[in-house]
Amino acid sequence: MYDDLLAVLVVAVSGKKNQQATINHIIDNFYEYKEYLEKLLRED
Repeated sequence: MYDDLLAVLVVAVSGKKNQQATINHIIDNFYEYKEYLEKLLRED
């Protein structure tokens, strides 16, 4: 969730077994996801 952009970007869904790995991946790529979302919002 990016409050400053007033948007939510869903990047992953995981099961209980690999939940922590998914969370770590999201945290590691948080900035890249934000740049991607900003690009999408500019296109609209």
